[in-house]
Amino acid sequence: MQPFDKLRIREAKQSCPKSTSRNNYRYTVVLTAPPDKWPIPTKQPQSPEEKKRKLSENYIRRRETALAKGLCTQCCKEPPDQNRASCSKCRKKINEWARQKSARRREEVRANGLCPECGKKPPAQDRTKCLDCGKKASERSSICYAKKKARHEALKKTSPPRKKRLTGPERKALGICQNCDEPTTRGATFCTRHLDMNRENSRRHRVKKQAEQQAWSQ
Repeated sequence: MQPFDKLRIREAKQSCPKSTSRNNYRYTVVLTAPPDKWPIPTKQPQSPEEKKRKLSENYIRRRETALAKGLCTQCCKEPPDQNRASCSKCRKKINEWARQKSARRREEVRANGLCPECGKKPPAQDRTKCLDCGKKASERSSICYAKKKARHEALKKTSPPRKKRLTGPERKALGICQNCDEPTTRGATFCTRHLDMNRENSRRHRVKKQAEQQAWSQ
């Protein structure tokens, strides 16, 4: 058998033979030798785990390169936003893709009559989730409520006390506008600015009501 390094390769596309598949490895060779003397490729097909590992390595390498250049880690073209690793356009695309994927999964799980959270057990009676997922969601809500309440209590201790708002009679006795602390105009309970605003709102309401009455009469 003639060795591979002595086989002459043609670059003319007219004489290019069809691509062949050997050992699940697709390749195309353009040789002057007959097909029975073509070399068998030494490259073996990759397993799913090997493909996944290589994709992860390529992603990590591309991410590190983009960070070093000060670019978005997704598109590697635009600069990222402040305190972010990606730009706003890429984040919108990723969020939309994740939202659609989650919605499709929930629809498929609900069509099969299962809990949309775990996808393993049927939902409880008159509920959308199973008992275990319902208990977990309730615990998460309780923890979130407790954190918010603690933050609110801490803020109340550090912040100055709120000023108590005066009632309507008290403001009228002091000669203060009902909406602000400006002095009232003569013979009214509002300041000049709020009095003009109230008059304009009343005029608009009156015009609208008259138009509705005319429409009904016709």
